[in-house]
Amino acid sequence: MTDQVLPGIPGVEIEPGDHICALYRHRSERDDVLMPFLREGLSLGHKCLVGIYEQDTRSIRDAIGGDLNVEQAVSTSQLEVLGAADVVFRPEEFSIDNAVELWEGIISKAVETGPFEFARLSAECTWWEKQVPDFDELVSYELAVNDIAARHPVGFLCMYDMSEITGSVIVGLLRSHPRLLLCGLVMANPYYVPLRAAR
Repeated sequence: MTDQVLPGIPGVEIEPGDHICALYRHRSERDDVLMPFLREGLSLGHKCLVGIYEQDTRSIRDAIGGDLNVEQAVSTSQLEVLGAADVVFRPEEFSIDNAVELWEGIISKAVETGPFEFARLSAECTWWEKQVPDFDELVSYELAVNDIAARHPVGFLCMYDMSEITGSVIVGLLRSHPRLLLCGLVMANPYYVPLRAAR
């Protein structure tokens, strides 16, 4: 796959099986990636779910804007925004098995037995470094996401704030994500190691 910059989402075209690592600095750059990701998904009729490490998830819904009926998308469960108050995303309660079970359940309900043909799943992952300090465990989680993406009509966008993560975590991200999004450019990751998660 060649490097590409595409309209709609800055540098991102989501396809079945995608697992993209978005590296950015600070919340404003996160939203520069996240908002178009959600807007395009909602306009295409995709199931969209995002997990953020903030208590106020309303701010994300309000920021989507445009001519989309966000309230209707929420009421029909097309759009879900999970925050720090949601159990699976609390750092003190995070586990690989719980996160994988969450993703599998959402995909099954939304796509395999539900009304959507495709799911876009995203999470702000930065705080996991504090909860999953073990380098190998973090890589195992991301490799587990690769397994999920390979088996379902889903695209994952993992969001990491480079101002809050260490160099060792970045190495793990490079090993475990097939594609990278950096500075508006999406590219095949030459450092990706296609291993299965040891779980």
